[in-house]
Amino acid sequence: MGTIHVNFDWRKRVENEKNELDMKIAKLETFLKDAPNNLEISLHQLYLLSEQLVCMKRYSFILNERLRSENK
Repeated sequence: MGTIHVNFDWRKRVENEKNELDMKIAKLETFLKDAPNNLEISLHQLYLLSEQLVCMKRYSFILNERLRSENK
């Protein structure tokens, strides 16, 4: 498969997306750590949020790999 030259705008958009996602990940991690003190949320919702966090982390990893591999 050949190399595709990617413009700077694409890279900046991916970097911004990853930075925003990483901030959301940090906020969700904090929320889940404090969740035992928050009785307003059901166990099912906590489970779903935990699963969401896993997906968000995977997505962040993929964005990072895209940025990293684009430099090679």
